[in-house]
Amino acid sequence: MSVRERFLVVSTGALLVAQLVAMHTAASAQSGPPRVATVASATGAGRFQIVVSSHVRADTFLMDTSTGRTWRPARYTDLKEEPTVWRLETRVDSEKDFQTWWHSYTPKDEKQQ
Repeated sequence: MSVRERFLVVSTGALLVAQLVAMHTAASAQSGPPRVATVASATGAGRFQIVVSSHVRADTFLMDTSTGRTWRPARYTDLKEEPTVWRLETRVDSEKDFQTWWHSYTPKDEKQQ
């Protein structure tokens, strides 16, 4: 399987996980406390939402509902105090976006894969 095919499989899997988390969140909201924390803006509408999976901590992300941008928590263990920040996720919406993203990285040697 090529690296591009692996990326598409992982991307599809990540999208499926996000949809499942959203469905689980909606179902859980009916029977328990909400799983989505909304930060209200000046207009009262929640532009930013923190989505948290009750099953897997790695499924936590911050979403800008206006732009569609998402961030994931990232801990930098090579720094003192190991700070955690919200790291912007790269969004790939087209073949052109994929090609730009793909060429921004250096491929691993065959022995590293």
